Amino acid sequence: MLDFIYWIINVVSCTIQFLDCSFEKQSFELVTGFVFTAPDDTLELVPGTLHLTECLSYCRHNTSCRAVNFETGLCVLFSSSATDRPEALTSSQFPVFTIYAQKICLQGELAFMYELYACHDNQRPWFGWELIQ
Repeated sequence: MLDFIYWIINVVSCTIQFLDCSFEKQSFELVTGFVFTAPDDTLELVPGTLHLTECLSYCRHNTSCRAVNFETGLCVLFSSSATDRPEALTSSQFPVFTIYAQKICLQGELAFMYELYACHDNQRPWFGWELIQ
């Protein structure tokens, strides 16, 4: 039960932090080869999107957007993210190369780069961080 309460507090605090994030500090965390599946949270489908930077720009300029799926030719904007719904992020089964990206807020004066890596435990992905020095 305590783990569940901590998870709720953690999600709420991340959401509050993100709402306080200025446009200049918004960035994206990219996960390649994964797809986010949340049909009820789909904000917009943008066909004809040929570049990842275009897709990220659509999301960045949409205050309701928290995450995107991108494959060449299609950008899907979501009002939720894997932070909110980790079970909705799965390894892509599509024959095309997919990228999942979620908005993050860069904090502090120094920017540290982290590499996200995916691990699998009983067929369910989980993610860890590694500091790149």
